[in-house]
Amino acid sequence: LEQGGVSVTIEKPGSPEPEPLPPAETLLDPLKDFPSVTTANGAAEEVVACFEMLARFFARKFPKEAVRRVLSNELPKGKDPTLHICGTLASIAGFAAQLVKMPAANLDRVETPAIIQSKSGICVLYQNGAKGIVLGNPRTGLEPHSAADFLPTLPAEVEVLLLRPLPEE
Repeated sequence: LEQGGVSVTIEKPGSPEPEPLPPAETLLDPLKDFPSVTTANGAAEEVVACFEMLARFFARKFPKEAVRRVLSNELPKGKDPTLHICGTLASIAGFAAQLVKMPAANLDRVETPAIIQSKSGICVLYQNGAKGIVLGNPRTGLEPHSAADFLPTLPAEVEVLLLRPLPEE
């Protein structure tokens, strides 16, 4: 009904409630809908690949050369990148970042995507719910895991770089 410019919907008693929408992660097919970028050019390029995956996921421009330049200045020679360095790079790549330390058992509570340090290096955590864990590994591509298989490979306490896109200019 239309009353004074306001639309009014009248529900009939006993009409069924609409079905709730499923969580967004259940609508995504991990092996099709999560971008993957791989490299064999070392740990620094793996970090660049992670940020490129995130930029593609959020359909954003990615300043690859600027990230490489800052990474080469921030990273001591012979050292592997850390999540702390990734946090520094996040704002250049267009993300707000927060580094948190938490029990690995609580990984399913992390809002995705995020960046984590796995046994194989720095990876994008795309999914972490009932459908399992999906990593964007810059060495090997997309890796689906069950929580039962993946969580024991992590230390008891893990660092997670939480990310959210900044408004584009």
